[in-house]
Amino acid sequence: METDAVDVDVDARSVARDGDDGTSDARVAEALTRVTTVTTSTREGDAETRARAVRDALDALARSAPRVGAGTRWGGEACGAIRRASAALARDDDDDAGRGRAATEARGEAWESWCRTVMAWSATSESWGAGARVGVCETLTHAACRAGDVTAANDDDDGDDGRDRSYKPPHARDGDDGSSDLPEAAHARATACEAIAALAKASGKALHGAWTTMLPTSERQLREKSVYTSVVKAITCDSSERVRAAAVRAVVALLEGPASRQYLAIAERRESTTRASASDASLPPGLSARVRSFSALSTTLGDIVLTTQRALLRALSEEKSSQCAKELCKAIAAMCDAAPFDRFPQEILRETIDIIHAEIQNVRDQVPNERLVRQRALFSALSSALSAQGATAALRGYLTT
Repeated sequence: METDAVDVDVDARSVARDGDDGTSDARVAEALTRVTTVTTSTREGDAETRARAVRDALDALARSAPRVGAGTRWGGEACGAIRRASAALARDDDDDAGRGRAATEARGEAWESWCRTVMAWSATSESWGAGARVGVCETLTHAACRAGDVTAANDDDDGDDGRDRSYKPPHARDGDDGSSDLPEAAHARATACEAIAALAKASGKALHGAWTTMLPTSERQLREKSVYTSVVKAITCDSSERVRAAAVRAVVALLEGPASRQYLAIAERRESTTRASASDASLPPGLSARVRSFSALSTTLGDIVLTTQRALLRALSEEKSSQCAKELCKAIAAMCDAAPFDRFPQEILRETIDIIHAEIQNVRDQVPNERLVRQRALFSALSSALSAQGATAALRGYLTT
């Protein structure tokens, strides 16, 4: 991600004035200078030391954020500092020399501090325009999938189109082994998802330009070793229950609200993504990408709806955690409420109803407490699917076939 060339190496005393505002300005200026120092200095010391320095500087910047509604003239500088910090962390994530356990733990903590800083400043600054928020969301999405993960660099070597990768859901993968996915890394990915949810709730419309970076447009992008990142990929491929639940809540936050329903109102897809993917598969990877880049917004949004809905349904059918299943039902219901499914193939609503019905049947085999949690969530999702736009036509065709 490009960083802003904003000079924030200022003397804190030069901006201090009498009263609380002066004290606040001095604190912000000092924090900005500290972030600039640790992110632009030469790469001396080991990866762990650099990560902890960035973490401490970001924590100071987060603490200096003004209260909500107070406004600040430091919003632009804070955004630039946050971007520079993300670039510094990304460089160390890609550095093969910093693959030790201690360095990975430190980077996970640093990414978590970065996410907290984003939430602190984005909620208070009126200077953050749509472009700044979109750029931050791109970094958050990458962090949600890979922050602090020592296997991320190896995954990047497996091609750029995600072809011929076998899908392996998180529930079929081995648990954390203490080396490839440390708790700090999982916490950082979960915090990134929580930051996306917070941004969506605060200004969902401003994030519409980043939907294609946060939500998938094809099933290939969701394969475990694909280089593509998205919030939905964290749902389908992360082994941490906490990360999956946080990612689902982020999707719900993106879909809820009148602004998102209005944005999705133009979405349409007259053929299934399976058929569309088969057509793309006949093209060379580069040409296929160029063809997709010229898709109309309505088609792109349609791809997002179909791919995301099917990924959520697949995750629901594989999810062992009742809490994650509950969140997945909320996301499926949110999509049913927001998307104009009368402009989509009828099969998608039929799939939705079939999978939810199958899960209702399977829930009888679970222990009473988990059964009750799942049943309530599943019936709520089923109600949303049955009342979605186009549900009447889909059911009519379903009953006549």
